[in-house]
Amino acid sequence: MKHASFWILFLLFVAFEATALSEWAETGGARSPYPLPVYLDGFGSVDESDYGTAEEARLAARQNALAALAERIQTRVRSDVVARQTDSGTDARSTITSTVNTSSDVRIENARFLFETHRGRWYSLAYVRVSDLHARYFEEANAILREMDGRFARLEATVERGDSAGARVLISELRGGLAELSRSFAVLRTLERLGPGFAERSSATAPDEHMGRLAEYERSLESFTPGSERAAARYLAGLLATSGLVISAVEPLAFEDSDFTSAFGTRFASLLHAALAGTQPRRNAAGGAVRGMFWPGEDSVTVSVSARRLTDGRVLAGASVDIPRDVINDLSSLQPPNAEEAFRDGTVYQRDVADGGIQVDVWTGKGGTDSLLVFEEGEEVQFYFRVSSPSFLRLTYHLATGHKVLLEDSFYIGIDKVNRVVPFPPPPFAVVPPFGVERLVVAAFSTEPATAEVYPATIDGQYYEVFGSAEDVVARTRGLARVQPEEGDVLVGEATLTMTTMARSPGE
Repeated sequence: MKHASFWILFLLFVAFEATALSEWAETGGARSPYPLPVYLDGFGSVDESDYGTAEEARLAARQNALAALAERIQTRVRSDVVARQTDSGTDARSTITSTVNTSSDVRIENARFLFETHRGRWYSLAYVRVSDLHARYFEEANAILREMDGRFARLEATVERGDSAGARVLISELRGGLAELSRSFAVLRTLERLGPGFAERSSATAPDEHMGRLAEYERSLESFTPGSERAAARYLAGLLATSGLVISAVEPLAFEDSDFTSAFGTRFASLLHAALAGTQPRRNAAGGAVRGMFWPGEDSVTVSVSARRLTDGRVLAGASVDIPRDVINDLSSLQPPNAEEAFRDGTVYQRDVADGGIQVDVWTGKGGTDSLLVFEEGEEVQFYFRVSSPSFLRLTYHLATGHKVLLEDSFYIGIDKVNRVVPFPPPPFAVVPPFGVERLVVAAFSTEPATAEVYPATIDGQYYEVFGSAEDVVARTRGLARVQPEEGDVLVGEATLTMTTMARSPGE
């Protein structure tokens, strides 16, 4: 009898252990009780042993879940924005690119959370009603519109007084407001695609209308023509000073509406950073950073920049200038050598990104997908990954030559490393010629993927296994998962990291 009781208790214990976790926790949030189109959610988990107390671990799991929720929205926003940027003019592309940049600052204030803990691990699911999120950004957009209307009224009065300097200051402030407005409307448009009942509440043309008004005022003012790149940087620094921020960083300028740069983009960012050092406000002011982009034209290069507050990402000032091509130090530095192919491949990776059930993050020692990354010849590049559930990672690298090579067919990250930073095993990669735009594409699978369809090739004396095209790379990761994955579905995820590699600067 005692023997039978032992086995009954043992079986009950096994059954308890097998069912201790809810389905949402066991599947890494893939089978959520709060599915689309009514909800958006995000999953996070941490190991309690990595934190001092259970409460600290619980808070960390909560923060991870909230970050994953924000990333789902950001990914959708970027995909939607890319889909509508193709036929835009320079002014429109400036706003669109700014919107892509500011989508990394999506803020979620009304999320709710589920928590579970099991065997020393904390799990959290953040979720928010799509309708509640839409209402929040609808209110934000209206508040920005009211603020911009007041600034436009002051701008009109300033122009009528003939105060060109004052008008440029107000235009700088309005450019910041326009970036914020574009971000809000980009989120609204994205949410409206998830379900019916929202479209009648918003005015989707509002950012474009204000952009046109602002362009008219800019054209009515006497234009400034810089005599050098340095003079252009000083001019922009003076306008960005209206933000009142202490600028701690200036990112390399993006080449047109892209996620990469060129030698000019890094050089001008350095000039602008130096120029801003002479315009800094009191040291107890809020910290800020500058992002920007540039478009080479037939006669000039248009540079557009914005200053944003680090605490919340809000854009407080923006400015632009046209630099004559004949004062550019090196015209060949304007465009990376493989820009055309990089644009095409980038569009392939950014459009129609699906929620496949696995959240994947990838970054380097210099930053991740929210940064514009530049590496010079001889630098080492170490990749790091984080996944929301056990995954097999397939790593594909796009060389500047245009070849898409397989770096790793199946790099496994187990349950013990979920939601932890996992470095790619050594040795790290080194930057070597040829230089240009390069990408790492990370595809994650819940089960070991089928062998990649590649062919052998020797490139610059090195042996590689090569994919045929960017479409071939994504063919096995797109469209595999359902909105609400069912038992037996293969969960997938995808992340792309873009880098610009270039020769070492002279004198180094």
